[in-house]
Amino acid sequence: MGGVITYPNDLFCRVSGYELHELVGRPHNIIRHPDMPKELFRELWQTIKAGNI
Repeated sequence: MGGVITYPNDLFCRVSGYELHELVGRPHNIIRHPDMPKELFRELWQTIKAGNI
C-alpha cells in the first residue's frame, strides 16, 4: 500500500501532533503543511526509502 501510513512510531506522532489512531490508514500527505518546500518533502521520502530515520 504505497503512500498510506501503516505504523507511525511515538516520535512521529509527537512531532506531527496526531494520535496513532488518527494516522493509521491515512495518506502520508495528511502531515504535509502547504508551505513545506517540495525539495524538503522529496528529501524526506529519500530518507524513508533508504531506511533511515
